[in-house]
Formats: sequence, C-alpha cells, structure tokens
Amino acid sequence: MGRRLLPLILPVFFSACAEKKAPERKAAPAPIAPIAPIATTAAIRPADAAPAESAPEPPLPPMEVLQGAAAEKAIAAEAAPPAASAEGLVIGPNGVGPYRLGLPRNALVALGRPRIVRVATDPTVERAELPGQGIRARVLAGRLVAITVTGPVPRTEAGIGIGSTLAEAVEAHGEARPSGAGVVLADLPGVVFVLEDGVVVRVVVVGPESD
Repeated sequence: MGRRLLPLILPVFFSACAEKKAPERKAAPAPIAPIAPIATTAAIRPADAAPAESAPEPPLPPMEVLQGAAAEKAIAAEAAPPAASAEGLVIGPNGVGPYRLGLPRNALVALGRPRIVRVATDPTVERAELPGQGIRARVLAGRLVAITVTGPVPRTEAGIGIGSTLAEAVEAHGEARPSGAGVVLADLPGVVFVLEDGVVVRVVVVGPESD
C-alpha cells in the first residue's frame, strides 16, 4: 500500500517545497513626481554699476622752450607788458610777490605761465620771462635763484622801483653800499638796485646770503 501511495505523495511534497523557496516579489516603487519650479515675482536686479569716473582734466599745454638766437629774438619781439597786470607785486629780500627764491620750477610755471629759455652754455640754467609781470626769473637746477625786475610797477613797500632816484631809495630804505653792478640798501639785504645816472633802471633780488 505504501508503494501505491508514494507516487501520490511525492508530487504534493515537491510542490510545497517549490512554493517555500520562491522569493517574494517586491512592489515596484512609485515614480517620483518632478519638482515644480518655485515661482517668484521678484525680478533679479543686476549689480549696481560702478560710479562713472569723472572725465580727466585736459593736460596743460606744452611749455615752449627756446634756445640760442631764436630765444633771444622771441624775447625781443615781445610787447611790453601792461603795467596794471603787475599790481601788488612787492619787492622784498626773498622775492617779488608770490615769486619767492627757492620756488620749484613747476610752481613757478603754475604761477606765471612763463616763457622758459634754456641757457645754451649750461643746461641746468633757465631764464623765465613772465609776460605782464614786469619780472624775469633765473632758474638753476629746478629752483628759482634770482628775480630781475624790468617793469615799472613792482615796487618795495616804500614805493621804490624802476625810475626812482638813489636819493629817494636811500631815504626810504637806509644807507646804500656797493654790490656788484649796483647798490644794496640797509633795510633790503639781498636786493640790488642797478643805477644809471643816479636812477634805478633794474632791481635784482638774489637773497640776503648772495648780495
């Protein structure tokens, strides 16, 4: 009887084992919905632009530099400066008005816009003609070292200048003593008054240490 039941029991047994070994199937994950873009109403502003730079100031015109005979000819051809433009220039031991001995060359140019003449025999020496001021400046190695008054308006505080007599100069500024081509007055050391026939024709300011 056992042999007769065996063909019936074996298929049932193998069927149960197959069901036991079969892996469980996992459910497929649900698809992830795409993330919608975040809506915004604020407009993206560009970064603030850098402040515009101010336009550069126009460069100063080039300074005219003449030499030799051409320079002398140009200076001789200049018209005499008007007297009114030199008002307020007072002659003193250290300069004439704002033109002070020791002034750097670039400051001299900014003050008076002079015509610069380079001395051909010495490249470190220049002569500056100041139109309308009635003065001429001597520049050595980039510094103002002497000022010559050539016009009638620049005067000392006592009113002495071109056209004054020696007697008037002495009365105003004290005793005169010889110095080079002229005289120096007691109250104005460093200022040389050049005379012709007892009349001042030129005043040269060289400083108290140089007269």
